Amino acid sequence: MKKYFALLLTLAMVLSLAACGGGSDAPANSDTPANTGTPANTDAPAAFTTVEAGKLHMSTNAAFPPYEMTTDAGGFEGIDVEVADAIAKKLGLELVVDDMSFDAALTAVQTGQSDIAMAGITVNPVRQEVMDFSDSYATGVQVIIVKEDSPIATVDDLASAEMIGTQKATTGYIYCSDTPENGGYGED
Repeated sequence: MKKYFALLLTLAMVLSLAACGGGSDAPANSDTPANTGTPANTDAPAAFTTVEAGKLHMSTNAAFPPYEMTTDAGGFEGIDVEVADAIAKKLGLELVVDDMSFDAALTAVQTGQSDIAMAGITVNPVRQEVMDFSDSYATGVQVIIVKEDSPIATVDDLASAEMIGTQKATTGYIYCSDTPENGGYGED
């Protein structure tokens, strides 16, 4: 329970920093960010701004169970949604989940259209230049999936692959990109 509370406080503090930095000074849907003032809970940061007064906008790609996914009723659920909802409640705000493509979720935070992004986002140097991150609370592992009779047996075999499929802007995409401009690591 103490670890969960510490995580919430850390995320709340990072949220206050992320809402003020890393993107443009104004969101796309308004001239200035909404000042939410002082939250009801005195354990929360003294003052912060969100893109919409009284609401915490979370951008995500709700196709990554168990972290974020849609429900049969059209709502959202998952680990990231629950954590974001706890943060919103702690700050005295209503959570609004904005479902979009993964790369759009990253861009929404950078451009001030969203307060936070939660979508299994890997921290890397390129992203750290344009976004603020909390401490990581999950560790993902990258894997290569091929047909059973595929000649691809190791990562090195991908160099001869005719086609590699990834989701745009994800860690898999970055690893498969050949230039830093695309977010990849390129050749040294």
